[in-house]
Amino acid sequence: MDERSYYSRRLSADELSVWVGLQVPDIPAVDRTVTQKCIEMEESMFFVSHLGDEMVGTSSIFRDKTRMCLLLSGLRITSALRGQLTKHVIRNSLPFFKSVAIREADAVVNRNLTEEDIPFPLVPDVGGWAEDGLIENGFKEKGTFYRVVYSVPDSAPETIHTWDEIPASFESLKSFYWKIPLEERPDHGSLWHGIILAGANNTLHTASDKSDPYLAMGAFHWKTSLVVAAAMFDPSVVSAQDVAAMICHIAHQSGLSSIVLDMMPSDSSIVNAMEQICGVSKWKTELLLYRKRL
Repeated sequence: MDERSYYSRRLSADELSVWVGLQVPDIPAVDRTVTQKCIEMEESMFFVSHLGDEMVGTSSIFRDKTRMCLLLSGLRITSALRGQLTKHVIRNSLPFFKSVAIREADAVVNRNLTEEDIPFPLVPDVGGWAEDGLIENGFKEKGTFYRVVYSVPDSAPETIHTWDEIPASFESLKSFYWKIPLEERPDHGSLWHGIILAGANNTLHTASDKSDPYLAMGAFHWKTSLVVAAAMFDPSVVSAQDVAAMICHIAHQSGLSSIVLDMMPSDSSIVNAMEQICGVSKWKTELLLYRKRL
């Protein structure tokens, strides 16, 4: 370790410029507008790390209150110091012990992460260089997911389902989440990160039967793509084919050319349905879910 003293501190909501001030050329850019909304959310905590007087790292975590989980949603460290500091930056971003409200922590690793990828905080990737630091902090690989990219079809298939004019409340979405069959229920912190963040940015979409939601999607526009950062649905009410059609309708109406589905399991029914509508995916990126029991 460098002989200079290392320390980190939490940032307030008006210190976004500090967090984005660290220039790391091999990591995706930061969407400042969405990040400002993110740092203002009560579920988010942003940190900055220093070695002496030099800022060497930034990180952020998201508190998933529904699943009592933390998500390491952002990690940026000066490339020359990653071998020395990654484990320390991660450790100082997480609680030291389990609490009633938080029982585990998640991280999503993208080993192929580059500066050309989707910007923070639309998706919560950390680079493959962070794996050793995660493992040293007690994280274990939990599963493999995929980010899948499709071309928007010339026309979207019809569906009897429509999006709500006003999105369902977060409280009703939490109740809906626990009603989803276990095999269809997304079990990772990235889900609620995408839902809550989309709500803060007015890009949350829900579909409901009266006051009961059965579909929720957190989505963002990035360049010419619709990035579906989070999606959950009740298969007893709406089919995966209808969900895929509704996603395509939004992308088509917005004049976008691509659809990005994030954190899709290998056996995702939505992915299968999208391939029937859009054809074979243009691109697929492997994402590794790491988890630590606190």
